[in-house]
Amino acid sequence: MHRRKVHVVDATEIAKPLEPRFVHLQGIGKVSAKEAGELLADDGTIWEYGYLYRVLEVERLSPKFVRLVTASLEPRPGEEGKVYHRRIGRYTLVGVTK
Repeated sequence: MHRRKVHVVDATEIAKPLEPRFVHLQGIGKVSAKEAGELLADDGTIWEYGYLYRVLEVERLSPKFVRLVTASLEPRPGEEGKVYHRRIGRYTLVGVTK
């Protein structure tokens, strides 16, 4: 009879978050990041090329996805006051502003 080797893992090893977390954005470089599921209303986010957005709402769509409702902080011509809806993986790292 063949016996399998079992590796026992302490639960604290699994629960350790990788802190600090960073993401590399094109045109910006390395910035602080949070998982999309950890974002809260009124958090500031930063995307490629330095576009800044304010999170208005975070809606959980499923165990793996959230919908971010954001508004631009630096409106481009013709897009003043436009609200954006982004469906994004809950564990996806998103650049945040302090």
